[in-house]
Amino acid sequence: MLQGINVLGGTLIVFHSYLVAKELWGKERARTTAWFVAFFPFLVQIAAVTHREVIIVYFLTLGVLFLVRWGHHSKLRHLAFAFGSLLVATILHGGMISAVLGAGLFVFGSTFGVSLKRFLVGQIRVPAVVTVLLMLTIALGSGIAIGEAFRLSTVGDLTRVDVEVLAAMAQDRAKGEAAYLENVYPTSLLDVVWQAPLRVIYFLISPLPWDISRASHALVLGDVALHLLVFLGLWRSRNFILNDRGALAVLFLLVVGIGAFAVVTSNFGTAMRHRAKFLPILAALWAVPIFQTRLVLLKKGISERKPQS
Repeated sequence: MLQGINVLGGTLIVFHSYLVAKELWGKERARTTAWFVAFFPFLVQIAAVTHREVIIVYFLTLGVLFLVRWGHHSKLRHLAFAFGSLLVATILHGGMISAVLGAGLFVFGSTFGVSLKRFLVGQIRVPAVVTVLLMLTIALGSGIAIGEAFRLSTVGDLTRVDVEVLAAMAQDRAKGEAAYLENVYPTSLLDVVWQAPLRVIYFLISPLPWDISRASHALVLGDVALHLLVFLGLWRSRNFILNDRGALAVLFLLVVGIGAFAVVTSNFGTAMRHRAKFLPILAALWAVPIFQTRLVLLKKGISERKPQS
């Protein structure tokens, strides 16, 4: 029974990634995204075994879907469903509070100025503004309170974030042969700032060549190669992402979420498991084929070399 639920959850994650990509870029690109996510090795693995990761990613991708729809249609119900889904993901894993924070920052930043202007000229009522602010507050507060009450994750650590806590969490995870950045821990806020980009790089593409100490570690390089492919696609898609409100909202969520996980991770086995949570969303943001321009130029060159009849 549990195994069947897990497999169903994995299937729905693929479906969510399809719907997000369809909402952003259309059906053709959405089909490519769905196939990519469906055959991503680590996601297949966690869907094949009974593990809470699938449920976490299910609610994360569901929240992202409604966040994109809010970005495109500005419906309050979409925002409610988005934060509700992210809240459930937070209950299951305290680190997902970072996704709520990232989405909340974008929603607040993108609507506050416009809402204030409309409010001042009498085009928006007070209840509408209050509703949005209350929704953000409830999403953050409920995730922390419920998570602490049921002890489902490490939410308690996240409510007491300071440099010592971050250092302790990073040191605790720097164990075994898969550890990286050993003895590189923050001792001040400045250390957190300059180490964050370094830790994000390690989090997303580790193990790096000098971290491989045995043959089995080399198997992880396939996961790294697929992530690099996605990042190259995202770079080529940057203009589309920056000009789409829904995609920008997802980008904010990803930046804050990945940054939070990266700062406290010091093991590429753990990094591989955590970055897989964000892979369906990253893939859905991938708007254009990587080799599109090159293939067009190649076809053009072939046509020019054809003999004239």
